[in-house]
Amino acid sequence: KNLRHLSVSHCPGITDASASLVWSSCPFLAEASLAGMPQLTMATFQPFLEMAEATRTKSTLRTLDLSWSREVTDDVIAVLPGAAPGLQQLTLWGCSRTTDMAVSRLAKSGIDIIGKDVFVFAPADS
Repeated sequence: KNLRHLSVSHCPGITDASASLVWSSCPFLAEASLAGMPQLTMATFQPFLEMAEATRTKSTLRTLDLSWSREVTDDVIAVLPGAAPGLQQLTLWGCSRTTDMAVSRLAKSGIDIIGKDVFVFAPADS
């Protein structure tokens, strides 16, 4: 329960179910690396979000590495700031299913994005 740093990078045996146990079992996790795990999906993060909503306790997560986790999409990264307001760094090397727009939104919220270019989008003229 007091685990603060966890790396399960490149562990092919980790599933959505087992990765989701991390979120519910480690409420004080500050750094996590789930890099190189193409099998992980939004279901991996569902318990993390539910815990934040149910307990009104936000995650202490500050650093998250999702590099080369090919199923990571805009939907996954969009929920991170709400569930982990202290998130300072997100690494997304090789996350080809995330868009420039979603990554830029995260960067605007103050999260340091590594592995993706951050673009500034001008508002559309009305």
